[in-house]
Amino acid sequence: MNVKKAIFLVLFLPVLAMLGYIGWNLNREHALPDWELTLAPVNAANAKILDGVFRKLDYHWPLAVDAEVPPIMVDPLPEDLAEVTAVKLKKSLFLRAVLPMVLAENAKLNEQRRFMLALFARNELPGKESEKRQWLEEQLVYYRVKGDIKDEATRAELARRLDELPVALVLAQAANESAWGSSRFARDAKNLFGEWTYKEGEGLIPEERTEGKRHSVRIFPTH
Repeated sequence: MNVKKAIFLVLFLPVLAMLGYIGWNLNREHALPDWELTLAPVNAANAKILDGVFRKLDYHWPLAVDAEVPPIMVDPLPEDLAEVTAVKLKKSLFLRAVLPMVLAENAKLNEQRRFMLALFARNELPGKESEKRQWLEEQLVYYRVKGDIKDEATRAELARRLDELPVALVLAQAANESAWGSSRFARDAKNLFGEWTYKEGEGLIPEERTEGKRHSVRIFPTH
């Protein structure tokens, strides 16, 4: 077995396995009803309370084909999630907590993409001093696309990057990186995806960080 294949098996097989568990529960119809980008906050002190909230909302897992996902934001995740011994319950609580946030973020991305494509469809782009033109330039920087916004290849690359994310893949990655919401970084840093930072004071230092390394795990104000 070559090194590249071994790395793939170690890093990505857990995610692929979770995709098999998650993906079949989702379809294109699962979206927040009457898209409102502001999610209602839910602060559940423990897993039992969160389960009760989901039951009242008729929000179950696996999702029924015609199920609606409630527009809620569970923040923070219950601190005792790691102590839930019923594995299926623990996983379903995590997935139901994160799913509305993923769908809401995709809605924002979709709106941004439509706005961008509408600007591209015009015969002339806005002038350099306009807010719309500045917004487009900011997207080039944010998505690390090099080139002139007037160039067709640059626009095509930006359109490729500014797009919705595969929901099942995001859920699987979050579950894998955060140990289903129970890791130290998920609890203390609200970091579900293991994102690093090299800026002092902006992250938690991994307990098993290799000597000489400077990275830390970024701290977020919300999940």
